Amino acid sequence: GERPETDVLEEVEMLRKEACSYDPLNHEKPWLVVGTKCDSLHRDALFHLDSLYFRLRARHGREVPVVGTSARFGLGLTRLVQT
Repeated sequence: GERPETDVLEEVEMLRKEACSYDPLNHEKPWLVVGTKCDSLHRDALFHLDSLYFRLRARHGREVPVVGTSARFGLGLTRLVQT
């Protein structure tokens, strides 16, 4: 089923924490969030990705790129490569 947006933010932060625990140098590296299969998600998928971007920026005090993609339609792939 659908997850509340707060769960997505918590999940992203948990994955970041896990990556930094694995290698403390990851804490200094830039990071980004990639939303996949955006063509098959709820119709508000882009709104939620946009909201996630602003919430990550507010919580971490810096920009964390959030890119939505759809391999099926080739959406967001150029932006992902350029980011």
